[in-house]
Amino acid sequence: MRHKHWTEESTAAFAYRIASDFVEQLERKRESLNWSKRRLARELELSPGRISQVINDPGNLTLELMVKVARALQMKVSILAYEDGDKENYRGPIDADVFRSCWEITGKPKGKLELDQVHLAATIDNMFEQYVRVGDKLSPVDNAPIVTLEESKRENHLMAEPTQIIFKYQELAEVLARHANVTTGHWGIFIKFALGATNIGPGNNNLQPAAIVPVVEIGIRQFDEPCNLTVDAAQIKPVKAVKAAPRKRKQVK
Repeated sequence: MRHKHWTEESTAAFAYRIASDFVEQLERKRESLNWSKRRLARELELSPGRISQVINDPGNLTLELMVKVARALQMKVSILAYEDGDKENYRGPIDADVFRSCWEITGKPKGKLELDQVHLAATIDNMFEQYVRVGDKLSPVDNAPIVTLEESKRENHLMAEPTQIIFKYQELAEVLARHANVTTGHWGIFIKFALGATNIGPGNNNLQPAAIVPVVEIGIRQFDEPCNLTVDAAQIKPVKAVKAAPRKRKQVK
């Protein structure tokens, strides 16, 4: 039988575990500053006995005292609620060092904007790691093929199963025109972009200005004259409707 973590015994037990984790962080900081407990007590205007009580029995820590001690040690405090898929609490709370390490690895972002910049930089880095340039195509490093629509339609296609299919401008225009049920005129695709700017980099000392160009709309529009981007809607073959086979009536004996 699987047993739940001891912090599930009571709310007080859970609070004690969190407070102990917090005090451990404070103690490491105090030692790094070469402060004695008496020095910390003096900074807090508390008795040395009260400091010893906090360290040895952290279960009675209040939020106000936590902030007061952290600020005296030149630190800050954040409160975090999270979900880890452990609803029944078999594993107990995650150590604060895990969250601190993740924050440090991402360059210590000070807000959501900086965190978004880290995510964007990581996405760009991942794109270049995942893909290599082969001729005029981007092909995944695992050699999974990227094929054109024409290649994908070949019956005896000997390549591995494609992970991407590339449409030419006219092929995509034809698909969208057929979907929109247009029957006259020359139609071609249009793409609407937006333009934004941000700073990206692994940390505050390695930032670079960067442009963000998201695609916000994709569609088709009518052209005055045909070109390599357009299809003649009058020449598009409609999708044949598939008639359902008639149901056979059961003969009643």
